[in-house]
Amino acid sequence: RMNINDIEEDMPLDFDIFIYLPQNGKYIKYNKANQKMFGDQKERLQSKGVTHIHLKKDSEKVVRKYKARNFLNQKVKQFLNQNTQQRLAFFDTIKDRNKAIDFIESLIFYLHGKGEIKNMDNLLTTLKRLRANGNINLQLTNMIVNYV
Repeated sequence: RMNINDIEEDMPLDFDIFIYLPQNGKYIKYNKANQKMFGDQKERLQSKGVTHIHLKKDSEKVVRKYKARNFLNQKVKQFLNQNTQQRLAFFDTIKDRNKAIDFIESLIFYLHGKGEIKNMDNLLTTLKRLRANGNINLQLTNMIVNYV
């Protein structure tokens, strides 16, 4: 079971989702894995009083990954709405190489999904240097300075 508010609109779901029909006590498949749940679908369910969607028991690991990806996407959205000073301050909080790599990968995937490619070379260079054990603070700062 998962709260419907945890579903990110217009993003592909990595798992099948089901809704419960109390009238007949049955579950029906509402969305297949790798399909998006559009905002109007979610609103329609909520207007009918649906607060939770249901999952297969073996989806637990995939759902955790989905929630982690959504968390990173929220951080990416916040980051993109910040000015340069705020972005630098945000990167000052990242001290762990793996977290820096995860964030840059999420930023790349998010922007690619939106069709925004103007900063891709800068992001890919930063990712490559972080993976090659480049100084975390230096690489992230350099990325911000060159971010258009």
